Amino acid sequence: MKFGSIILSGGKSSRMGTPKALIRLGDSTFLETIIKKHHDAGIITPVVLVADFLEDEIIKQNIKDIDLVVCSPPEKTPIESLRRGITQLDADKDGFIYHPIDFPLPLSETIRMLMDGFVESGKAIVKPSYKSKGGHPIILSTSLIGEIMEASEDTGLREVVRKDRDRVLSIPTDDEGVVRNINTPDDLVDV
Repeated sequence: MKFGSIILSGGKSSRMGTPKALIRLGDSTFLETIIKKHHDAGIITPVVLVADFLEDEIIKQNIKDIDLVVCSPPEKTPIESLRRGITQLDADKDGFIYHPIDFPLPLSETIRMLMDGFVESGKAIVKPSYKSKGGHPIILSTSLIGEIMEASEDTGLREVVRKDRDRVLSIPTDDEGVVRNINTPDDLVDV
C-alpha cells in the first residue's frame, strides 16, 4: 500500500501566541520534528500546509523533501487545511497520515504501527489511543476523501470519524505523545 501524509500548520497559532511550526523541540522545530518522523516512517514527500506569514521562514529552513502549500489567508478551521492538503496528494495513495502541528511528540514507531494497522485491518480510519484517550496522528483511507470534502465546517473531521464506528480501528499505545496536544505556552512547560 502507498501512503501520503498531510501536516497541518495553516492556522494563526493564536492561542500559542507564536507560530507552532517554529517552536523549538530540542535541536529542531515542531515542523522539522514531525517531518523527520514521517520520513522515518517511509513517507517520501509529506504535504505541509503553512500559514502565509510562515512561508519565508519555512523556506529559510531549507527543509528537504516536502510539498509546501501556503495558506493565504491562514485557514480558519483544520478541515479547511485538510481539504487543501488532500488536493496535493498523489492519486496513487491508498491512505494518508493526518497530522496536526499541535502533536509533535508521537514516535516514528507509533506512526509506523498505525500504518501497519491500516494495512492489516482494512479499516478506513486508524487512530492511536493512550490510556483509552484518542489522539493523533490518524491514518485515513483515500476512499474517505469525498466525505472529508463534504464535512461541515463546525464538526469537521470528527463528523467523518464518528459516522461509522465499524470502519475505525483504535490502536492502544504506550506513546503518550499521541495525546499531548500543545496549543498554549502552558502546554510547553513539561515538554
